[in-house]
Amino acid sequence: MTPERKKILYVITKSNFGGAQRYVYDLATSLPKEEYDVAVALGGTGDKGAETGLLAQKLISKNIRVITIRSFMRDVSILKDVAAFFELIAIFIKERPDIVHLNSSKAIVIGALVARILFVEKIIATIHGWAFNEPRPPYELKLIIFAHKLGVWLCHHTIVVSQGDWVQAQAWKSLRERVTAIHNGIGSIPFLSRIDAREKLKLPQDTLIIGSIGELTPNKNFASLITAAALLKTKSLAECIVSIIGDGELAEELRIQSNQELSGGIVFEGYKQNGAEFLTAYDIFVLPSLKEGLPYVLLEAGKAGLPVVATDVGGIAEIILNDVTGLLVPSDNPEAMAKAMLIYIENPALRSAHGNALKEKVEREFSPKEMLKNTLALYK
Repeated sequence: MTPERKKILYVITKSNFGGAQRYVYDLATSLPKEEYDVAVALGGTGDKGAETGLLAQKLISKNIRVITIRSFMRDVSILKDVAAFFELIAIFIKERPDIVHLNSSKAIVIGALVARILFVEKIIATIHGWAFNEPRPPYELKLIIFAHKLGVWLCHHTIVVSQGDWVQAQAWKSLRERVTAIHNGIGSIPFLSRIDAREKLKLPQDTLIIGSIGELTPNKNFASLITAAALLKTKSLAECIVSIIGDGELAEELRIQSNQELSGGIVFEGYKQNGAEFLTAYDIFVLPSLKEGLPYVLLEAGKAGLPVVATDVGGIAEIILNDVTGLLVPSDNPEAMAKAMLIYIENPALRSAHGNALKEKVEREFSPKEMLKNTLALYK
């Protein structure tokens, strides 16, 4: 007799396609179908009343059931959050999941509370970088730390995606046993050829390109990259181009900054549905974030064999070993970033050595099979 499949429900606040959404997609589409009946409950793209985003489309294309949570939005709203609470109650009663896997701070707190009330058998959460590592006023930090602790306490187990985040959780003595570090994993990527990638981005074929990919939001700190590029202008920027793939709430503000500091010297490519496939257009990759968990985009850059300049925040140092697989710089320090970029601009051999070393490290240490195996162990 065939054993009955376990019902698993993933819950995530936003349905655009950033790192957390990529994580949910990878797990939901990789679980053994003979063992798990999978559905994903998700909100819109962050704003009030926003439509569902690319995550929903990609899941549906893989025949994964998608349930929309109309009240989920990025910002705190007491009325919307209470409405989301009751929406989740209705969804959980209808779905009767054996396992709930929650992603993003809001989904974790609200979802775990609902799951406890309804006696869900197993409640798992994944933290994609502790939000209290973001620069915030002290009173906000206290609330965020409380919310994180509450979420960990409500869940049976919490996954963090970097060892650094696991170490921080060990300070919570009564909760430390509930937290496990599981690195993100990444499979093959259908990269475009260098010529095609540059042609589609309308970038010249014979120029050195510094590139980045990410949401244009405060945490990604592209303002710092623009300032760093401006500092390079008198030295080497005339010989290279900075290209940024992505869109977000700061898009117009960053364009204005680029015009002021660089006379428009940054190429804003906008949102690309499969942004990673364009990485082959770049010679150097830069990630200027203020806060990260374990960013997929650096794993993608590694797959492309790119040398990386990145800020030393979150789990980035677990991917980028300074002067081995890339160059690490302090957070929000355009001068240090410009200096590191210039080192790569002036040293093609170092670019090649670091890019190859990063590619080997990603392929050796960040396996999607290992991520799935370790996550399934918590489900079981």
